[in-house]
Amino acid sequence: MAHLNATVALCDLQGNIRHTAGDVARLFQFPRGRAQVSVAEVIAEPFRAELLAMLHQISRESRVMLGRRRVVNDVTCRLSVRPVAGADGNLLMVMVEECDPPVEAVSRGELRRLEQTGMEDELQATREHLQSLIEELATANEEMQSLNEEAQASNEELQATNEEMEAANEELQATNEELMSLNEELNVKSGELQELNDEYTHLYDSLEFPILVFDNEYYLRRYNAAAGRELKLRTTALQQHVNRLKLPQALRSLDTFLSHALVHAEPEEEMVTLEDRLLQLVVTPGIGSRDEVELLVVTLVDVTEITQTQTALRESRAQLDALMRSTTILLAMKDLSGHYQYANPSFCEAFGFDEDEVIGKTDFQLFPEPFAASVWSRDMQSLRETQPVAMEHLLPGESERVLATMHQVLRDADGHPTAIVTEAEDITLRKQAERQLRVSAKVFEQAGEAIVVTDREARIQSVNDAFTRITGYRADEAIGHKMGDLLRSGKNDPSLYQAMWRSLSARGFWQGEIWNKRKNGELFPEWLTINRIDEDNNQHFVAVFADISKLKASQRQAEYLATHDALTGLPNRTLFHDRLDLAMAQARRANSQVALMFLDLDNFKDINDTLGHDVGDKLLTQVAGRLNEIVRDMDTVARLGGDEFTVILNDTCVEGAERVAQRVIEALHDPVLVEERSLYVSASIGLAFFPDDGDDAASLTKAADTAMYRAKDSGRDRFELFKPELQAQLIEQVNLESALRLALKNKHFRLAYQPKFVLADGRLFGAEALLRWQDPNLGEVSPGDFIPAAERSGLIVEIDRCVAHLALEGLARWRSQGLPLLPISINVSARSFQDERYLDALLEGLRTYRIPPALIQLELTERILVDRTSMALGNIERLREAGIALSVDDFGTGYSSLAYLKRLPLAELKIDKSFVDGLNGRDRNDEAIVRAILGMAEALELRTVAEGVETEEQRGWLAEHGCDVLQGYLMARPEEEETYMERLQRQGAAIKEDT
Repeated sequence: MAHLNATVALCDLQGNIRHTAGDVARLFQFPRGRAQVSVAEVIAEPFRAELLAMLHQISRESRVMLGRRRVVNDVTCRLSVRPVAGADGNLLMVMVEECDPPVEAVSRGELRRLEQTGMEDELQATREHLQSLIEELATANEEMQSLNEEAQASNEELQATNEEMEAANEELQATNEELMSLNEELNVKSGELQELNDEYTHLYDSLEFPILVFDNEYYLRRYNAAAGRELKLRTTALQQHVNRLKLPQALRSLDTFLSHALVHAEPEEEMVTLEDRLLQLVVTPGIGSRDEVELLVVTLVDVTEITQTQTALRESRAQLDALMRSTTILLAMKDLSGHYQYANPSFCEAFGFDEDEVIGKTDFQLFPEPFAASVWSRDMQSLRETQPVAMEHLLPGESERVLATMHQVLRDADGHPTAIVTEAEDITLRKQAERQLRVSAKVFEQAGEAIVVTDREARIQSVNDAFTRITGYRADEAIGHKMGDLLRSGKNDPSLYQAMWRSLSARGFWQGEIWNKRKNGELFPEWLTINRIDEDNNQHFVAVFADISKLKASQRQAEYLATHDALTGLPNRTLFHDRLDLAMAQARRANSQVALMFLDLDNFKDINDTLGHDVGDKLLTQVAGRLNEIVRDMDTVARLGGDEFTVILNDTCVEGAERVAQRVIEALHDPVLVEERSLYVSASIGLAFFPDDGDDAASLTKAADTAMYRAKDSGRDRFELFKPELQAQLIEQVNLESALRLALKNKHFRLAYQPKFVLADGRLFGAEALLRWQDPNLGEVSPGDFIPAAERSGLIVEIDRCVAHLALEGLARWRSQGLPLLPISINVSARSFQDERYLDALLEGLRTYRIPPALIQLELTERILVDRTSMALGNIERLREAGIALSVDDFGTGYSSLAYLKRLPLAELKIDKSFVDGLNGRDRNDEAIVRAILGMAEALELRTVAEGVETEEQRGWLAEHGCDVLQGYLMARPEEEETYMERLQRQGAAIKEDT
């Protein structure tokens, strides 16, 4: 191109430069760092517009495009664009060539001719050169294409890197936003913490006693305003060691207390004296999150006043105690049931008791009944009236004594009574002096008793106010009348008056109880004392009497309480025996019969335990009312205790007594409404007759009691008549219980094993342990006889433990002989399952014999499993933790509850024999029940065991409906241990052959 003075750029159809030649730097300005550029972008500015037009035109017409001459940098140049065929497609050659300036004198035609003539040879050479140049350009183009692809790949990598950087930038921005959010939350929390710190500071400063806070190196961290005032601390004391603080002398050993609290991590307390004040020093360790002491809090509380008050209180108590012990007043304190809690020495000395003889006793146990009843009635009066009650009591004995008492009740801060206090004074001598004084002064108007002075003819000469108050007669109405004519009631026996006058004549004194009549005609009892006074041959009588109506009422109340049940008001055991003796005595004289009914409420304990004793008491009260409505007035209903009632039917017959018993049962069928609850109870009744079933109270009572237990054993809610054979049965039960105790002691029990088989293939699945008893005297005793006896006597718990021990012992023995071990099921009673000791013994036996828990399975009834008591729930949870599975025995015959099936660690359901007997078309209801049990067990993934299978038809039905395990006489009867061991040995041998 040099000889042509031309610069060339070879481009593709889009104008992208592939190759250049000639004076490129003069006409093209290439940018740095770009692998691909357009020719229009880099060509010199004078040619740019013309080139763009030529490129546009050549894209439509593929021909040579020539531009016009132009002077660029004093050089005349022309731009041309020519289509060129290359190896990789059509190309464009952009060429800028120098040319001669135009000649003005030469014509256009001549110029054209000269150009064509002079340049044909050069053009031919140029074409050849250009062809070689095009080939070089094609090669260069391929290289450029490769470079372009590499640049494209680099560009893609750069683009991916850029995208990753953008994602990282976004993540960084999100993280930055989160940090900003956290910083804002931190600022909020810091503000809250500062507010809380300010609150704590205000709280510390508001406390009136000093508080010091040290760290675990004994440096002061904080103190409150009270500490600053009391201990004269300044802010410079903060972060100072305790030994460098200028504390009062009393606190010089504070570092010792801090050290003890730090080492032991427990509060330290000490009493210190500061400026005549007694302070309670307490060092409390502050435990941090790592269970280490981080802070030590010291508090100083002024307890001077409290200590002084306590000292004064102790001194006051000592003075009070000394006063109570030295006073001549008889002081005593009782609880609300009348039992003595305290008696001072004067009290014990006055009545001749030691203090330990009094404490815990009641008045009825210490004193004669009239005196005790009088005192207790006043105690009750003070309790009812909520105010002190004064009374004088007569204490009979070798020498009668009169005691003036004050009865009052101590109450707590809420006004509830807590104790009864009695103050007493022996006023016997004073009363005697008062009587002498009244005789000397004729009338002592202020006396509490009525006083009447008569002449020898018993005509009233004077009376006191008490006479008017008691009798209703004013003094003017009574004076001049004979006392007997005025007050005679007509109720006293004439012999009483005769004895009275004989005593007055012989001794000049008479005292006793007498009935008199008030002015209004009301009769009243009085305690009358008459003294004869002889002076100057003149004879007078002084009568002193008191209305004892309230005393008589108190005595009647005390007698009532002693003979009647406090809850129901029915006669108690004491009065019952009196009434029974009286009824039998009357029957002997009249040659008639007496029926004795013993009644016991069924399931009353369940109501009492679940709803409470208050509901149970109200239920008993209503039952007592119903019983009283049924019997006659001449009959007696009594409560012996608990839920046990008796009825004495006088002058009756067997048919009449049976009608009454039936009416009682029917009356109890109606619901009893207690606290808006309808409660249902029934009764078991036993009937015995005098003289046929017993000729004294003891034998008749025992007969009725025996008949009642017969009614309970026969299903309850019924009555039974006593029969002589019942007594024999009772004796037999007693003998059986005694033999049971000996059997447990002498280890006469053994186990038999009834095998269980897998229904699908007949394999031995395990066995149920059955208890057997061979007694030396009774022979082989059936479980149906001794198990009920064990439950009645409470021996069932020991028997259940014996069964568990024998089963574990047998498993250990079989293992030692190399026999294969299969699960053993043992039955457990409700009482044993409630007894935590049974489960303790079972788990201890598993550990002792090293038996895996999976080899023991407990068979429980549904009634046990639905028990919601804390003991039953606790034992079930312990069984779950130990890995001992449960089997529901006789499923469907008790209180079924689907809830416990999914909650408890159950392994299997046992279908009761009563349902199995009805299979194969014998009873559709039984079949429906068994199908339901099997379906439910399958849904809950529980194993089913059918017990009592005795026929092939039953086995076929069970196989058809998906039962898992069979047990019954069809497969095997219960076997002794040796026989069962042989079966285990065969099972082991069969397993070895299979393997």
